[in-house]
Amino acid sequence: MSQVSRIRLRSDVEERIHKLFTDVFIGFKNKKDLDNFLEDFISPTEKIVFAKRLAIAVLIAKGNDYDQIRQILRVTPSTIAKVSLHMKYGN
Repeated sequence: MSQVSRIRLRSDVEERIHKLFTDVFIGFKNKKDLDNFLEDFISPTEKIVFAKRLAIAVLIAKGNDYDQIRQILRVTPSTIAKVSLHMKYGN
């Protein structure tokens, strides 16, 4: 599993790197460039985690229940619940 350092960043530094992160994604002009970026900067595990979370959100939006999602994606009910909460109460 990916880990984040326990040492907190200053809030201004954290803000700047989050902005850089989103700006990088906005800047891609085509799928090939995005695929190359993901291949270089995101581990296979991180890709799977992100893809599964996205798939959970899509399946929830389509009306699938937790058991269906769990069977399709092989994820835990707590993972589904976290994604569902973010969809309901997140930005």
